[in-house]
Amino acid sequence: MYNGKELKVLKTLEQIRSGEIKKYHAAAFVGGPGAGKSYLLATYPKFISAITCPGEEDTFLNVPKLQKNVVGWEHFIPSDTETAPEVIERLKKFITEEVRPAITAGKCETFGLDNVTFLAEYFWMKKCTIDRHLYKTKGGEFDTRGAYAGLKDDLRDFFLTYVMSLPCNIVLTIHLMLETDEAMERKPDKTVRYNAAVLGSFRDKLAGMVSYMLYLEKKAIINKNGKPVMQYLARTDKSNGKPAKSRLQLPLLIEDISYTKLKQAIDLVMKGNK
Repeated sequence: MYNGKELKVLKTLEQIRSGEIKKYHAAAFVGGPGAGKSYLLATYPKFISAITCPGEEDTFLNVPKLQKNVVGWEHFIPSDTETAPEVIERLKKFITEEVRPAITAGKCETFGLDNVTFLAEYFWMKKCTIDRHLYKTKGGEFDTRGAYAGLKDDLRDFFLTYVMSLPCNIVLTIHLMLETDEAMERKPDKTVRYNAAVLGSFRDKLAGMVSYMLYLEKKAIINKNGKPVMQYLARTDKSNGKPAKSRLQLPLLIEDISYTKLKQAIDLVMKGNK
């Protein structure tokens, strides 16, 4: 009630606890090659993947236990028959006409964009081709600085309009980059040596759009049978030179990271905060 009137549009804790409203999460997973980004996405339930990098589907096609989670996937990669601007428009149409209806029909619970690093480069290719005339210096040359500002705006608008509004789990995979010495000199925080590999300053906006930006790592361990195996970890808070973030106080490291492990960690924190 507010000023004697019953409010109909507010979401309440009671609706979430009763299951009337299902709580989904948006997450970004950052890591180097082989860190488990695509694998982690494939552990999410009922996922549709928009693939911007060749071969990412091999991860779930070759692991039988992941195949039960697959709803479908599509490639969005420029070629000799499709330009980067055309790829971007087809991706928008795919999300609007295929992904969103699949969510509404209950067939899809997770949308994955695998990966953002490549997609940002396709947006930059668009800036350097059909949008090039919009960015000129006084001398008539291509204004790189102005185009980068436009790139940030275009990526922001795309993610807010097409991706973050989807009523499902959202998983974004991103490559890891090592900051140059020159970039480190300009940083107020000299302890952050790594970052998400997304062109321009949009990476800072993207971190604010997700509930969790986790940095993935792997290390060799000896299993109970005495054999060396790889263990995959997720770093959830800023440490070790990586600016991970979480809106919940999750453990600093989550071992054997998967959708189930992450959900268990989130549920544990939520129960403790009641």
